[in-house]
Amino acid sequence: MGVSALDPLADASHYGRHRSWDIECRALEHALLVLAVFLQGTLVLAERRSGHVIMLLVGLFAAGMPVIHMRGAHYGEIAKSAGGFFFVWTLWALGGLGGFTFILSARGLWSLRRGQPR
Repeated sequence: MGVSALDPLADASHYGRHRSWDIECRALEHALLVLAVFLQGTLVLAERRSGHVIMLLVGLFAAGMPVIHMRGAHYGEIAKSAGGFFFVWTLWALGGLGGFTFILSARGLWSLRRGQPR
């Protein structure tokens, strides 16, 4: 659960950087709702199948975040700007945590399916 709780924190930092650079993104308009669902899946539904599914999707999206952003037209400019190092570092951390979250959620779903105790 600890690693899964770090994903929304890294994501919140990521959203904050988007706002500070005035980058338009439709997902930013719904950031609080998305973060609430992330935290719901992590903290409230941790031992349920629905919580594992939510965290599986969170992990998948978080792991894909660096790939999506590094293909952007302004990635080089942002990386060289003030605060760019933190933005890039956050992307890498978000991607790594997302991959780990995805794996842990898949294992949790698999153990629920097989009826094994954790």
